Amino acid sequence: MNGGPDAAQTQSDVLQERIEALLRPRVESLVSGMVVGAVLSVALLRVYPWPTVLVWFAGICVVQLGLSTWFKLTWFRPVQIHNPVRAGHRYVLDVAMAGLYWGVSLAFLVRPEDIATQVAMALAIGGMAVGSNTIHAYHRPAMYTFLLCLVLPFALRVLMVDDFIHRYLGVGMLLLIVYLAVYGRVHSLTLERSIWIRHENRSLLAQLQQERETALKLQAIAEAANLSKSRFFAGASHDLRQPLQAMGLYASVLEGSALPTELQQVSHRIGESVRLLEDLFEGVMDTARIEAGGMQIHEEPVDVKQLMDRAMLLFGGEALDKGLSIKCVASKHWVLGDRLALQRVISNLVSNAVRHTQSGRILLGCRRKGAHLRLMVYDTGPGISDASQGLIFEDFFRLESAGGAGFGLGLATVKRLCDAAGYSLGLCSKLNRGSVFWVELPRCDAPEKSVLQVASTSLLDTDFSQNILVVEDDPAARGGLETLLRAWGHSCIAVEDGDQAILLVRQQPEHWSVVISDYNLPGGMNGLALIEILRTVVPHPLNALLISGAMDQSLHEQAQAMGVIAMAKPVRPIQLRSVLTSMSV
Repeated sequence: MNGGPDAAQTQSDVLQERIEALLRPRVESLVSGMVVGAVLSVALLRVYPWPTVLVWFAGICVVQLGLSTWFKLTWFRPVQIHNPVRAGHRYVLDVAMAGLYWGVSLAFLVRPEDIATQVAMALAIGGMAVGSNTIHAYHRPAMYTFLLCLVLPFALRVLMVDDFIHRYLGVGMLLLIVYLAVYGRVHSLTLERSIWIRHENRSLLAQLQQERETALKLQAIAEAANLSKSRFFAGASHDLRQPLQAMGLYASVLEGSALPTELQQVSHRIGESVRLLEDLFEGVMDTARIEAGGMQIHEEPVDVKQLMDRAMLLFGGEALDKGLSIKCVASKHWVLGDRLALQRVISNLVSNAVRHTQSGRILLGCRRKGAHLRLMVYDTGPGISDASQGLIFEDFFRLESAGGAGFGLGLATVKRLCDAAGYSLGLCSKLNRGSVFWVELPRCDAPEKSVLQVASTSLLDTDFSQNILVVEDDPAARGGLETLLRAWGHSCIAVEDGDQAILLVRQQPEHWSVVISDYNLPGGMNGLALIEILRTVVPHPLNALLISGAMDQSLHEQAQAMGVIAMAKPVRPIQLRSVLTSMSV
C-alpha cells in the first residue's frame, strides 16, 4: 500500500478516516458495557455488600459515559478531526484509563475462595475484550492498549493464588490476550486495506473524471477545427471550381474544332487531362470530407478499363521518363463502387509505384475472386519488409528506401477512402522483388448506354439551336460557356449579373428559350430568385439550368421544387449538351 505519486496523501486520508470512525459515538458500545457491568454486579452481590457493588457499578457508568471525553464531546455533533495523529494518541490514553478501571478494580475484588465469582469476572472481561477488538480495529495502538489494561491486571491477580484452578484461569486469560492481539491485528490490517483501496478508487475516479473532462474539451476543440476545416474546403471548393469550369469548357471547344490530325490528338489529350483533373479535384474534396466525417459514397457501375486508362494517362509519361515499362492489361470488367473514390485510389497506387520504382516495370491488371474483382498494381520496386507492411498505410510513414520522395500521405489517403467506402485493401511484397497493392470490389454487369453516352454519339450531330441567356459572374467561366454554346450552334448572350439579365429579357421577352445561371451572383440576388423573375417576364415556358460551385442537397431540392435543373461545377460539356438536348425536345 506504499508507493505511487499520491501515496502520502492517500495514507493521510486513510488515517483521517480511521480515527473519525474510531471516535464516532456508538450507542451499542456504551449500552453493552453497562449491561456487562450490571450482570456482573448481580454476581458480585453474592460476595460483597450492595454499597460496594453499587460504587463499583457507578464507576463503570462514569467510565462508559464520562471518562472517555471524546464520547462526551462528540455525542451531539459530527466528528471533525483536524489532527488525526494527536486525536489517536488522546484516544489511546482514554481507553487505557477505561481498561485499567475494569482490570484493576476486578483484580482487587478477587476472593480466592469464591471460584464462581472469579469465573463470572473472567467471562465479563473476556466479553469486553472480544467486543472491543471490533471497535478498536480502526487503530491498533488503542486495541493493544485496551486489551492489556483490561485483561492483564486480572490475569496476574489470579496467577498469584497458589492453586491449580487459579493458575489455569490466569494462563487462560494470558492466552486470550495473545489470541485477541493476533486476530485483532489481522482484522485491523484487512480493515485498513479496504479503506486504502476505497481511497485509491476515489482518487482513480477523480483522475478519470478529470481525464474525461479533458477529453471532452479536446473533442470540442477537434470538432471546432473540423468545422473550420469544412468551411475552408467549402470556400476553396467554390473558388477552385470556377477555373476548372472554364478550362473544361475551353477544352471542349478545342476538341470540337476542325484541327489537323496531330493537333486533334493533342486537343483530345488536353480534354481528357482536364476531365481527369476534375475527377481528381472531386477526389481531393472527398478526402477532405472524409476527414470531416461528411463523405457520401455513391455506388454505381464503374468501367475498370476506364479507371486504369486514366491512371495510365496521368502517370504514364512520368514512368517513361524514368525508363520504366508501364502496361495496362485491358479488362472488360465492371465493378460496383464510387467512381471518383476508385479513381483516386487507383491513381494513388500507380503514383506510389512510379515514385518508388527505379527500374523494371509497372503493371495494372485485375483478377477475379468469386463474385468480386481484385484491381491490382504491380511494381518491381525495392519491396516492403514485413515489419513495415503494418505501418505503410499510416500518415507520414515513409520507407527508408524512399529517399525523401513523397510526404507519406498517398497510401494513407488510399486507406481512408477504402475504409469510408467499405473496400478491401491489401498488399503483398518481398524485399528486393517488388510489391503488389490491390483493392477488391463486387463485380457487376456493364450498364446499358446512358443518356450521356447517347449524347456523346448521336446527339453531337443533332441540330438543336436555341436562344440561350447565360448569367455568370466569373469572366473566364462566362467566356468559356459562351464560346462553347456558340460552337454548338446556339444563339447565346452572356451577362455577369441579374440586373443585366432582367433588362435584356424585358427588351425581347419572346426571344429567349433557355437561361443558364450561376447560383451566387453579385448584387444580393441568387440564381433561383433571378430565374423566378425571368419566368414572370417571358410569355412562354422558360427552361432553366442552375449551376453552382457549392451545390448541396438543400439547393438541389429548392431547384427541383421550381422545375429547374441543378448541376454542380465543374459541369462536363457532354452533360451540359445532354441537358440542352432534352430541353429542345
